[in-house]
Amino acid sequence: MTYFSMLLKLVMAHALTDYAIQPEQMVASKNPRRNSQWGYWMVAHAMIEGGAVWLITQSMGCAVAEVTAHFFIDWAKCEKLCDEHVDQILHLGCKAMYVILCSI
Repeated sequence: MTYFSMLLKLVMAHALTDYAIQPEQMVASKNPRRNSQWGYWMVAHAMIEGGAVWLITQSMGCAVAEVTAHFFIDWAKCEKLCDEHVDQILHLGCKAMYVILCSI
């Protein structure tokens, strides 16, 4: 797989997991301002994101990094420490970093 195709697959998977298949209940429930059980929802969402990265990169390290990064990026958005645009830039930056890590 070329590095460009890996990046494209990661971006496509992110579009699916962060938008298309994320249920509205998860969007609302992973927010600490709305739900006292938010951590379970946020971990579940981050694990789905990490699973997609693992399937594409075949790297457990990148998958663990994605779970961790996705959790904290989405938490920061929920806490209004960043907006939706910064949130997505950070997520896409992570995907680019995974491609770089897979190339070395």
